[in-house]
Amino acid sequence: MRQKKSPISSKRELKRRARRKNIVDVAMNAFLASGCDNVTMSDISSMLGGSKSTLWQYFDNKEDIVLPLLKQK
Repeated sequence: MRQKKSPISSKRELKRRARRKNIVDVAMNAFLASGCDNVTMSDISSMLGGSKSTLWQYFDNKEDIVLPLLKQK
């Protein structure tokens, strides 16, 4: 029997997905403006208004941010 997700768990997951998408969107704009090689994780975290440690909770490196962009196309 499959268990239903608790509302708290699903809300948390929705927030996490939204935050991840926001990071990818901000990074994409930065990559388009300056080129992928010229944008650092520090640049992305600054644009997001957060810290690199928060960014690293979602992505291990810049390449992990680029992969979802490539999959969208």
